[in-house]
Amino acid sequence: MKTARLLVLLLIGLLVMVGGTAAQDDPPPESAPVYDDVPIFTLDYGGVERAYGLYLPSTYDAGTPAPLILALHGRFGSAKALHALSGLAALAEARGALLVYPETYGVFWNDGGHDALERREEPSDDAGFIGAVVRAVQADYAVDADQLFLIGYDSGGVMSYRLACEGVADFAGVAAVSALMWDFLLEACPPEEEASAAPLIILHGWRDPLYPFGGGPIESFGGDLSPVLLPWRMSVGDTLSYWNRLNGCAADPTAESASGALYHDCESGADLAYVGLARGGHDWFHAGDAYQLNRHGIEAMDVIDSFFFERESFALPEETLTDDAPRSWLVYVPPSYDPAQPTPAVVALHGRPGSASGMAAITDLNRVADAEGFIAVYPDGLNNEWNSIGDLIGATEQYPQDDVTFLKRLMDDLSVDLNLDRSRLYVTGFSNGGFMTMRLACSAADTFAAFASVGATFYPWLHTVCRENAPAPILLMHGTDDVSIPFDGVFQRDAAGTLHQVSLDVPGTLDYFVLRSQCQPSGVRSEFPASGATPGVRVFRFDYLGCVDDADVTFYLIVGGGHNWPGVPGVIGEEIAGTVTMDINAGEEIWAFFERHTLN
Repeated sequence: MKTARLLVLLLIGLLVMVGGTAAQDDPPPESAPVYDDVPIFTLDYGGVERAYGLYLPSTYDAGTPAPLILALHGRFGSAKALHALSGLAALAEARGALLVYPETYGVFWNDGGHDALERREEPSDDAGFIGAVVRAVQADYAVDADQLFLIGYDSGGVMSYRLACEGVADFAGVAAVSALMWDFLLEACPPEEEASAAPLIILHGWRDPLYPFGGGPIESFGGDLSPVLLPWRMSVGDTLSYWNRLNGCAADPTAESASGALYHDCESGADLAYVGLARGGHDWFHAGDAYQLNRHGIEAMDVIDSFFFERESFALPEETLTDDAPRSWLVYVPPSYDPAQPTPAVVALHGRPGSASGMAAITDLNRVADAEGFIAVYPDGLNNEWNSIGDLIGATEQYPQDDVTFLKRLMDDLSVDLNLDRSRLYVTGFSNGGFMTMRLACSAADTFAAFASVGATFYPWLHTVCRENAPAPILLMHGTDDVSIPFDGVFQRDAAGTLHQVSLDVPGTLDYFVLRSQCQPSGVRSEFPASGATPGVRVFRFDYLGCVDDADVTFYLIVGGGHNWPGVPGVIGEEIAGTVTMDINAGEEIWAFFERHTLN
């Protein structure tokens, strides 16, 4: 079938276009269990409106001072995400504690690493803001000043180290989950003789790719800096040694487990505990049969509760060992999230080599989630890539993971704590993540309602699974000047040096999905007005008509565009990204396509 190819190659040409497709009505929401929620408040600090969440336990009594727990979310996260996914509401109810979730201004805490990590945003006075939030809560509620606790997850854990060492408050307990120290904290914190001790518990997976057990430099940093200049992730041993010295603990632990250590009776009176998970990764650790992924038998919330409130009897937990590879992801829940209402979610898959946080930055999808009210999910591929065809080409040793099953199970696990609308789950992907998106369009249309692939083309091996399943709505987007995934398709050399084409070209990819959805040979072509920000680049959209079972096909052709996410400049290096058109925003266009489709 050559229709789609002609529509692309003759985009300026003589196409006969007719009316558009009709939007589907959303089905009525299904009944759902009760999920935890946290109201969001704002506070003007330094002339900037900042946000925080505040959860009051049902037993709160204004006449009885209550413990106050500060909880800091991770990269690209939010107060509502951490509250829902951590289970801390149960701790608050059990202890009658107030839970406060300050939010970043941007995506990173000012943990001392902005210069070292070349973050794109200016640092904020987060320590001052957090102090202002505590004072605001103390002004309105009865707070026990002797029971101020601090919890940080992911980058929130790094910020917790800084707040603790600086002694911004007399914390009764500090917990860092899936975070070790960076070397820049040694400069951000006061000199050791002046730094503050703090009762500290660290929960950490030995297979954490972001904070490896042995530490080390970050793997990529601009491409040309000397390794000695790279920011260094401190090892488990170095992180523990630092806090051992601050807390005045003995060299040998009071108690040990297979992968943990407890230092009690330290000179400062501040205990130190390390709970290691030998098979764990980067995660807020959960236990229980409700979850399918990362089952290690340790519930982070329970461990923190015991260390904070039952320290004299605290015992190191034992891990349930498993051979399953740990998986990781980031979740952003917008402030408009209402757990009483099923909420759509968009899963965004990074390229290769890439990461969840990289995809969040490349797409700026949190901003679209705020505007449109969906949850954004950023999973990590194993070894920074996705297995879209490994099982189809006999490469299971190189790609042993089943990413289709992983992403389906991830939706199940997130549904334990978030009221996801299971009829409105969507997948988008960029580059290697775009290839994986095409695989899911053929293998997971029973879970996801629509798909959008940016900067990727079709692997012919996928046909073996595509032909076995019904077509699904899909949006494709590609630039004609893409140097990473060329418009003419991907070519690779074999061991003998012979060049082979391993993916279809863009017109062939479009042909495949138009044929798969049995669309009519005519459709609607439109050109977007030029914004003036990217001269010489033109953006066309093709909407194909009459596709069976509402399996719509839409194609965005970026003439002069490179390997990038349209509308979000400055994240990918120019040598790869090429020209980033500002005439459209890919995230906004993709959501407009997604919201027309629901899973039957």
